[in-house]
Amino acid sequence: MKIQQLITLSGIAFLLVNATVNAQSIQETTVKFDKNNVNAIVAEYKRPESVMEDALKAQVDKEGFGKYDKKKGYWSYINIHWKRTGNLSLDIYFKVDGNKSKSTITVLVSKGYNNFTSSATDPEIINTVREFLKDLESTATDVQFALDVKAQQEMVADAEKRYNNAISDSTDLVNQKQKLENKIVQQSSEVQSKRQELEQHKQKLDGMKQ
Repeated sequence: MKIQQLITLSGIAFLLVNATVNAQSIQETTVKFDKNNVNAIVAEYKRPESVMEDALKAQVDKEGFGKYDKKKGYWSYINIHWKRTGNLSLDIYFKVDGNKSKSTITVLVSKGYNNFTSSATDPEIINTVREFLKDLESTATDVQFALDVKAQQEMVADAEKRYNNAISDSTDLVNQKQKLENKIVQQSSEVQSKRQELEQHKQKLDGMKQ
């Protein structure tokens, strides 16, 4: 098998493994919201909470949701005309939970007046939410890549700073060495001069004793 084919197959295998690692589980469940049990869609991601939160922000901005309010810990978008649903007027709530290794996103969709949707009553809306949550994985990949690039840039900047400091220290040591060598030469000349002066005084003393 040619090397190029091996590289291609390795790349495909990496993508498949990566997709498996970050694959999300999406399920319909019931959650407590505003003192009521309501239907919800919950997606699990093998990514940090911070990454999924940034991905969700990017995705809702892309979808044109606009600004949100906070209600019961959820991002609240009221009377949103969502293009994916044929511009239906909906109240949509998002909540992100998790830690540094995994996270969940909970979505509640109401047609107004706490008329929350479910696969039994509004299968098309629920399927749309599922697709939205699947698309978040791609957005999260972009977010993670941007964060990785930023982190690597910071590492390069830090390494460059330490490298420049090392060069500066080395230059200082070379200069100190040169100054010390010059001082040694100067001191050696001074020792020679003082030796000659001493010999002269000794000879004069010896002459006086004779």
